[in-house]
Amino acid sequence: MAEEILSRMVEKFDNLSYKEKKEIVITIENSLRANQFDLKENVISDLQFSNYSLDRITFYLWKEYKGQIDLNNDVINIRQEYQRVRTLTKKPSLIPLHYSIRQLKRTISPGQIVQNIRDDLQTVYSFLESKKDLDKNGSIKRNLYTILKPHEQSKVKGTVVSKEVIDNKIKTLISNGETLKALRYLLENKAHFSNFEERILLASNRLNRNKLSLIEGLATPEENRIEESKVVKEILLIINPLSPFLVPHIL
Repeated sequence: MAEEILSRMVEKFDNLSYKEKKEIVITIENSLRANQFDLKENVISDLQFSNYSLDRITFYLWKEYKGQIDLNNDVINIRQEYQRVRTLTKKPSLIPLHYSIRQLKRTISPGQIVQNIRDDLQTVYSFLESKKDLDKNGSIKRNLYTILKPHEQSKVKGTVVSKEVIDNKIKTLISNGETLKALRYLLENKAHFSNFEERILLASNRLNRNKLSLIEGLATPEENRIEESKVVKEILLIINPLSPFLVPHIL
């Protein structure tokens, strides 16, 4: 059934409604999961680099359930889909990008995320974050965050502290109005956030300037509060790129 749908719908797929597209993709996925459908060796690369979205989606699903891990190739697929989304003038479909990222998320282990791969994925995340009309439910960004989320640990005062513990303490300090303490704690544990060290320092300098302006009478308490809230938002984006979705009550 999946093979029939693929051959019959591949050229029509991009003109269908989102609901119709999802129904087709789910049918193909269920067939792969139930071992009722497989790809022949001679068509795999054709699907991977096809101009048709449904071909590429089918390839990503096949990779997820049956293919071998090939990290460099998997990242090339994500790059390919990102470039398609970025360069299309009309509103693009994110379905192929979603499945290329989901396939990587379900097959990769944390230790395989080297810096150049992290940079590529962060580029995609930042692009989606800047385009509010894309990925409105945040599903692609959540998958990216799951892949990018640091799994390393660092030693603080002789005790191994996980990033989750650090995140929670920072959020607690912010909730209690102790933004400066939250920043200091963030700086103490900056090994977890090495990609954001410059942003952490800038946020710290900004907060100190705000306090000084208030003391010198160059800013009102309300102006200071508004500036501090911006620093809080920056801290939350550093510790968790999805924080605007997860902790909006703090801002």
